[in-house]
Amino acid sequence: GYGTVFRFDVATRSITTLHTMDAYGTTGARPVGPLFPAADGYVYGTTPRGGATGHGVVFRVDPATGNLQVVHDFRGTDGQGATGGLAQSTNGLLYGTTPVGGAFGRGVIYALDASGVPAPQPPVADAALSALLVEPSTVRGGTSATVTVVLTAAAPAGGAHVALSRSSNS
Repeated sequence: GYGTVFRFDVATRSITTLHTMDAYGTTGARPVGPLFPAADGYVYGTTPRGGATGHGVVFRVDPATGNLQVVHDFRGTDGQGATGGLAQSTNGLLYGTTPVGGAFGRGVIYALDASGVPAPQPPVADAALSALLVEPSTVRGGTSATVTVVLTAAAPAGGAHVALSRSSNS
């Protein structure tokens, strides 16, 4: 009831069970995405549930032996609920998406090497303060204003901290 990875032999029209997900979900649970045969000879897949945190996994299975190995446990902050398949780029990395999780809970695009190690992210340009817009431009005590901070580049994944202070002009 938690999912099965199987091989179908077209010539003999027979099914061989390679791995059955257990009730504890340790190797993932309820796989729905397609499997992907990678260049290393393993077949990779994802599950939207199960794993160490319950947020799903990326797994690989040896098609000859049926040995299944979890190569990545999603933690929520790096994605959650993977329902899609994987693709492999010419650089050897595996790419996929999750519909939820990530910094803002709206999903992620992730990259893993075949061992499950997240691929290094390209450096993010340092975001510097470009402009500070205050509306209205003059604010008296007891009233409020809207402040818009404009940066020179996209804020990093964890956000950007901008310190604001006030001064009074007589």
